[in-house]
Amino acid sequence: MMIREKREFIFLFLLFYGCAPGGDRLMNSSEKNMGENSPPAIQRIEDFSLEGFKETREKQWELEADYADVSEGWVKMEAVRARVLGEEGKIDLKSGKGEYDKEERKIYLSNNVVMETSEGTRLLTDKLAWDIQKEEAITDKEVVVERDNLTVAGKGALALPEIKKVELKENIEVKAEPRTLITCKGPLELDYEKNIARFYEEVKVEDEQGELLADRMEVFFQAQDKKIEKVFAYGGVQIIRGENIAYAEEAIYEAKEHKVILKGNPRLVIISAEGLK
Repeated sequence: MMIREKREFIFLFLLFYGCAPGGDRLMNSSEKNMGENSPPAIQRIEDFSLEGFKETREKQWELEADYADVSEGWVKMEAVRARVLGEEGKIDLKSGKGEYDKEERKIYLSNNVVMETSEGTRLLTDKLAWDIQKEEAITDKEVVVERDNLTVAGKGALALPEIKKVELKENIEVKAEPRTLITCKGPLELDYEKNIARFYEEVKVEDEQGELLADRMEVFFQAQDKKIEKVFAYGGVQIIRGENIAYAEEAIYEAKEHKVILKGNPRLVIISAEGLK
């Protein structure tokens, strides 16, 4: 037992103190297939663990796995758990498989990846690259982000430090309260600190009152429960209620009062009085 522990310590020491900061920006390395550049394993370790520290000697992250195949520049892992310690909280990550790139200081996770912050934000996907230095996560796969009453889904995502900001690339679908669905071609920029989401291209908001369509929208949420508070719509605005349609260049929707303000050449096409109720 003592011999195994000693061998593990030597390998962990070489891995940690051999790490070099820097490398290409995460966006350029996210397409890398796991294992395509990793050399054959030197040793297989059970109950693997590794820690990383800042220049101030404060712990920055910790990594654990049931099994790890250690090679010169890579660690291939199974049943991965990781924790990143930020200034305002922590991030926990887990996945079925993972790889640690010693040179670039990046962790590549795959198979049911779950990323959760201490504030309750959850990101779920099947593949994720985590840049330790920049504290950024990126995926080109389908992704779901959950927090309070807000569920965001799309394809391709960049999550900035502690998931306070998330950018989704395309095929966006957002479920919000009260009983609202927002879709767009993308991208979507979501800022949890400022409680604002920016939607681009073919944006549509659907609720019990009808539909709101525009080229671009800014949606503001209540800070506590993330319910929709106000919507600003820009370009090619259409408001559909039953058979009736209103057109404008811009619109402001007040969710609490169910009130819409139209700006820029507004016009209304009334087919049925029932849709105006």
